[in-house]
Amino acid sequence: MQVLHLIIVIVSVICINIFSQTSPGAKQTSLSYSDVNVNNDVFAIFNNPAALQQLNNQQVGIYYSPSPFGIKELSSAYAAYNNPFSFGNIAVGFMDYGFKLYSENKITAAYSFNLNERFSVGAALNLHFVNIKNYGSDNTFYLNAGGLLNITENIKWGFSIININNASFSEYNDQIPSVLSTGIGYTPIESLTITGSLQKDDYRKLTASIGADYKLIEYLALRLSYSNNPSKISGGMGIFYSGLNFDYAFSNHPQLGISHSIGLIYSFNALP
Repeated sequence: MQVLHLIIVIVSVICINIFSQTSPGAKQTSLSYSDVNVNNDVFAIFNNPAALQQLNNQQVGIYYSPSPFGIKELSSAYAAYNNPFSFGNIAVGFMDYGFKLYSENKITAAYSFNLNERFSVGAALNLHFVNIKNYGSDNTFYLNAGGLLNITENIKWGFSIININNASFSEYNDQIPSVLSTGIGYTPIESLTITGSLQKDDYRKLTASIGADYKLIEYLALRLSYSNNPSKISGGMGIFYSGLNFDYAFSNHPQLGISHSIGLIYSFNALP
């Protein structure tokens, strides 16, 4: 049993470095994180903090991935809260990942504001903890930043940089990937948004993703996406009712199989 747990620990560490697209929430996962340009919910705090400026209401959200690739020890949970003010949006978030032999926690605080009518920017400060049983623990700070430009009424361009300061744990380098993302979102009709992005981190070649978010009826949206490197299909759905959003996502890795995740977001009254 100890050997099995050791193997899982190794897999955990490998997954952190190889599968850097482990950010929440379920909508973002179902679109293969191609929505860096139109990310419009509270989980933007972890992906592109500038996109928080699109929210004119308070939002609280939780996200849970119970057993990625069928391994419950790789489970992750996130929570986030956004509050708009006249001077910009402020959000806080929390992450819990792993199990008793290997675990990570993260606390995030973000701020976004409009530079002008079309362009918003944002930054997020992360305090990241890691603990390995019998080996000790460590923590580090790192900074994320992003921008969002409304090119036209129907076209948006976004970018984000995760871990700008190239922070790492202890004396080892590159334990936390630095990730650069950019993408375009196009809404040809009110019920359909098409997203596409490029992403590059410290460990992989350039990854391209494309996704579609289609609002089938007033209370139901269907999502489907594809990304390469590795080649995989993701999808899911969103259900909306009276300020409450429920999102489900799946992601099919060619070697490791299917992972499932869910998210729940509640929106309070919008600002006047």
